[in-house]
Amino acid sequence: MKDYYKVEKINDINLQMLLNDYIEVFTKRKLIVKTSYFKLEQFEIRFNKRDIHHLLGFHKIQNKKVNATKTLQLILEGNLTISEIKAHHNFGEIRNRLLNYNFLHKCFINQEISLCVIPKESSKNPQNLSVLFIDKYNNINMMIGLKLDSRGRYYVPATMYQINDSSIYQRTKRTRITNMWWEDY
Repeated sequence: MKDYYKVEKINDINLQMLLNDYIEVFTKRKLIVKTSYFKLEQFEIRFNKRDIHHLLGFHKIQNKKVNATKTLQLILEGNLTISEIKAHHNFGEIRNRLLNYNFLHKCFINQEISLCVIPKESSKNPQNLSVLFIDKYNNINMMIGLKLDSRGRYYVPATMYQINDSSIYQRTKRTRITNMWWEDY
């Protein structure tokens, strides 16, 4: 298995290295997932560098005018750092997203997850997520939510955060993942 950037302590996070890891490890190929659910037996996940903006919650600690592209630019220029993020009053809302960045690796690189959630009722799906991956990571329940792209061709990561045991997603029936593999575009 390939080495990747490991997050251990909040103060040690280097956003430039984290962004480079996301780009190198996730964005150059697509992930194919097979499930036991007859309505969605196989689907494709595509990762884009701009995903990091919502996955890690940067939208919660920046001005609404700062979009994903601007966030990437700020990180690459060294103008958005962990020190600045920690000083923001909403830091607590994204702390676990940053600390659990490697949950992405657990799910999609190491493929240590065997179940996913495919919500059926939109009334019980407040974020309109199409597929979710939920598992324990660092002793907390983490969730990665996917949405269908605008043309309905593949799924994209939309969010990642800590959920509690009473979350509607925790009480939704899970589907077995039968296989996962990476393919070049």
